[in-house]
Amino acid sequence: MSNHLITVREFFQTHYIDTGLIPQFFIDKYFGKTKGNQPNDIKFVCVGDITFRWNGRKPKASTIKSYIKKEDGINWYLFDTLKLAQVDGVTEDAWDTLHRAIMACVVLGPDAMVPATITRFDSGKEVHSTFWKTNGSRSKKVTPEQSFISKVKADDCETVDQEILTLLKKLENVVIFEDEELYEPSLNNYEWSIKFAAAKDLVTKFRKKQGLPDYDLLVSQFRLYQDIFLRSYRTDIKPKIINGQLIKALVLIATTQQQWLATTSTAGHDSVEYSKEKCYNKDWFERWLRKAVTSRRSIEAQWLYKEFSHDRMEKRHYGTANGIWKDFVSWYDFEVKNNGKRPAAEWMESIYYGSFAKEIQVARKKAA
Repeated sequence: MSNHLITVREFFQTHYIDTGLIPQFFIDKYFGKTKGNQPNDIKFVCVGDITFRWNGRKPKASTIKSYIKKEDGINWYLFDTLKLAQVDGVTEDAWDTLHRAIMACVVLGPDAMVPATITRFDSGKEVHSTFWKTNGSRSKKVTPEQSFISKVKADDCETVDQEILTLLKKLENVVIFEDEELYEPSLNNYEWSIKFAAAKDLVTKFRKKQGLPDYDLLVSQFRLYQDIFLRSYRTDIKPKIINGQLIKALVLIATTQQQWLATTSTAGHDSVEYSKEKCYNKDWFERWLRKAVTSRRSIEAQWLYKEFSHDRMEKRHYGTANGIWKDFVSWYDFEVKNNGKRPAAEWMESIYYGSFAKEIQVARKKAA
């Protein structure tokens, strides 16, 4: 049977009910649950009777259930209307809202009357063209930053969003930024900003034993970044965008080398000419960073260590951390010369290579 003969009622029954993809207990749990107000002065149609010859995709049951779970039923503000096409005088044929139609069948039943918007098209080609432009590469996407800002303003944050917001509030001068009128947290001074994806990685990957983000460690590394790399930015840029790859690398170093950084090392020689100096290793590391950044001002060209590339974008900071640590250990060997408490350069290298798939690990080690 071709698509143009199938009604939503039939499609719902054969593809979701008969197959058990949407079980009856799920329908019973959410049946009749709605919130929000329906659009005013709009036409209503029986959802089960519409067809979908122009629709370009078939919804997965898991997607339908996910949408319903998130809103505990149907949210009319999000549902809005079914988009129906009229071609050659035939109306009430869904072209871009089959997901919503199936959701209505689950929550309200196939006989439900739901709001619809009907648009007249001159041909089926126009419908298909509009479908891909609406849902494909020409469609206007909501950025992760815009989505996060909207969630905060709506007081509708999920767990990770709330953890990011908590971190940003602790930092006081870092925000998720879209433009001068759109950023969060709004109470912060927006001297610095960070992309949503990088902030999400920080609060999800660097956590304490009880499962919460290690806010103290994160804040300390943000402060280190801001203090040392401020000179890498032009003074007229605001907000300054914190490089996600670099801040994640600093946090990775602080996490994996935490014990060594918390101990002390003594520099100098046992002679009258040279006096010894004792510092926490954390201070030695930060001293090297401050010195190095005076000659390496470009973050993109000189601090991301692109020679240690990675096949996965979200793990590129492993290569950056490896490069930073190698350079620091070389400086430490020359300047501090405290061989008894020398940091293990190989440790960060093993983390870097260990982050690859096994077959790539072998090839990379041979190449190195």
